Amino acid sequence: MSFLPTEDSVPSVSSAISYFQSPNVDVSVKSAYFDPIYPVVPLSDGSPIHFRFSSNENYYSDMRNSILELKVKVFKSDGNLVTDSDNVSYDDGGIMNTLFQNIQVFVNDTLVSSGNSLSAYTSFASYTLLTPNSTKKSRGSNYGFYTKEDGTLDPKLAVLATETLHLAARPSHDFFQLNQFIPPGLKIDIKFSPSLPRFVFRKLEKAAPDVKLTISEAVLHIRKVKIVSSLALAVEKIKASGSNLKIMIPKLMPTARIIPTGSLSFAESSLTTYGHLPSKVILGLVKTSNQLGSYESSPFKFELFHLSSLHLKVNGQPIYSLNFSDQSYRLLYEMSMRTLGGDETTFENGLSYDKWIRDSSLICLDISGTPDLSLIKDGTLRLDLTFSQATDVSVSLIIIGFQETFLEIDKSGAVFLPIAP
Repeated sequence: MSFLPTEDSVPSVSSAISYFQSPNVDVSVKSAYFDPIYPVVPLSDGSPIHFRFSSNENYYSDMRNSILELKVKVFKSDGNLVTDSDNVSYDDGGIMNTLFQNIQVFVNDTLVSSGNSLSAYTSFASYTLLTPNSTKKSRGSNYGFYTKEDGTLDPKLAVLATETLHLAARPSHDFFQLNQFIPPGLKIDIKFSPSLPRFVFRKLEKAAPDVKLTISEAVLHIRKVKIVSSLALAVEKIKASGSNLKIMIPKLMPTARIIPTGSLSFAESSLTTYGHLPSKVILGLVKTSNQLGSYESSPFKFELFHLSSLHLKVNGQPIYSLNFSDQSYRLLYEMSMRTLGGDETTFENGLSYDKWIRDSSLICLDISGTPDLSLIKDGTLRLDLTFSQATDVSVSLIIIGFQETFLEIDKSGAVFLPIAP
C-alpha cells in the first residue's frame, strides 16, 4: 500500500519519542464496500458450494477482510429436529472451521490452493493456534459457538439454539490471509466442499442419533476497495510494460502419513513440498479412525502417544533433537508457542499447557530461523519420531507446512506458482 505522513497526523503520538515521528496514513484506498456473491449453482446436500467473482477496473478485492455467511440446518437422520436429550455436539474449534473438508481456489482457471481433503485440518489449526483468545471469546458465536450463563462457549447449545445456525466469519484458509488486494481482470473461483456429518458432529453418548447437515443459504461477502487513480495507473503501467504482477500468499500445505499399529518409531525423509522447504511446520498425531470421521471421537483430538523423542534435520543437519524420557513436554509446548507468536506479550491464543497436552497437542517448529519473510529454499527435511510404548492403534501424522510464496500473473492473465498447490 501507499502511505503518506501528513501535518494532521503529527499530534497523534503515543510517547515522547514518537512525537518526532509522523504516524503512517493510508492514502491508497478511496472507498470500500462489501459485494455479496451468491453460488453459481443451487445448493444441494454434499455438493461443493461454488462462488465466482472478479474485480472490475475500479475496484480491487480484499480477501483478508471478506466474510463467508452460512445458514446451516441440523437434523437427525430421520428428519426430526435435534433435541437436548439427543446429546449431539461438535468440536472445540467451531463448526465454521470443520464444516469443509476441502477448499479449492482457482485464479483464471489455475488451481492455487491445496486441493486435498485436509482443508479442515488447516482451518482448525489456524483457528486454534493463531486466533487471539479475545477474538474466540467475543466472536465465538459467529464460528458456531453459543454462550452459556457462566460466559463459557458451548457447541451443544449452538446445535439446539435454533433449527438454523447462522454463521458469519472469515474462512481460515490461506487465500483469505492475503495482505495484498486482488487486482482487476482476474476470474476467481472458490469451491467449498462440505465434510461428512460424522466428521463434524460428536455423539456424547452411544445412544445418540446420527445427524445430517444441510446448508440452506450461502453468501460470500467480498470486500471491494477503490484505490486512488495514481496507484491504479501505476499497476496498469506495470502490466503494460510486460512485467508480471506478484501477489504474496501464505501457503498452508497439508499432508498425512500413517504410523502403523505396533510402531516404536517413525521416519519421514521427504517433508518438503516439491523439494521446497517450509518456513514452519505443524505436526499433529491423531488416531487414523478419527481422521476418517467418527461420531464417537473427534478428528481433532491430537495426542502425543507416548512420544519419547523428536529429531528434525534440514539437508542432513539436525535443527531439533528433543528427548522426552520423563514424558514431560513443557519444552515442546513452549517452543511451539514461540514459533507461533514470538513475544508472549503480543500474542495469546488461550491454549494453556494443560489444554494443549490434553487434546490439542499440535507441535509447531520453526525451519527458516527468522520471523520475517524468508526466501523459498530447496532442500530435504527429515523427521524421526520414537515412542516409549508401541502404538496400540493406527496413527495419522498430520503435517502442515507453511511458506510465504506468491502468485505471478503475466500480461495475458496466465497464473504461475513457484510452489505447486
